Amino acid sequence: MGRKLIELGFDEGRVVESLLVVKSGQDFNCAPIGVWRENGFFWAKVHRDSKVHSDLSEHGACTVNIVDVPRLVKGLVSEKFEVVEGRLADAPAALELRVKDVFLEDNWARYKLSLEDVLIKDECAKGVCRAELALLESAVHATRTHLGSEHSEMIDYYREIIMKTGGVAEKNLSRAIEDWIDEGDEVG
Repeated sequence: MGRKLIELGFDEGRVVESLLVVKSGQDFNCAPIGVWRENGFFWAKVHRDSKVHSDLSEHGACTVNIVDVPRLVKGLVSEKFEVVEGRLADAPAALELRVKDVFLEDNWARYKLSLEDVLIKDECAKGVCRAELALLESAVHATRTHLGSEHSEMIDYYREIIMKTGGVAEKNLSRAIEDWIDEGDEVG
């Protein structure tokens, strides 16, 4: 099971952006939520004023749907989605999770979730991690630091995203970019 979770993008500590589906009254609530795996559990941080928080508190279970970037955006801007047996009908993969505990922190609720089941329709499914996208942008700007300080500022911005959402591999690659810049190497 651990290997399959890694193939889906759930390396330890790495935040995977997903469409989380939770029962809401007689219907379902679907929201884009970052979920990560740490010490054998899954975690999600949601705003305490959100419908997701009230629904998770009431129903105690959810489905994390692994989708690509266009589907994530569509899930954000559209309320049209088809839920079949508690998960998105068009999701290439989904994790069924149960709430084990919740920790209230200021305006946030951090949910500790246990894995109940993994459902895979597409063996190539892999979750989106913002750190990967930020790492790519950081690498592009690293090749341009000699052109102006705005590129260094962008690298700093992307580093924050990488450190917040990345796993060990992404964080190490971000440090490698910093080392490469410090050495003064130039492309071409």
